Amino acid sequence: MRSLANAQSGYISGETLVNYDDPSEHLVISTWKTLDDRNTWLGDEQRRALQSRVDEITGSETRYSVYYNG
Repeated sequence: MRSLANAQSGYISGETLVNYDDPSEHLVISTWKTLDDRNTWLGDEQRRALQSRVDEITGSETRYSVYYNG
């Protein structure tokens, strides 16, 4: 997924963190130039199809939140 994001306009960086106490929980942080760039990526059909497959495999729905450097 990150390699696809890396090719998107406005993508800056990403990292994946694993919960120390529960290794089945992952937090993926991606940094975008603008919120519009991020939203365009969320609407991308190829990304949505891949995310659907990931959710099927993991048996859970991916949740998204937006944070800013405050």
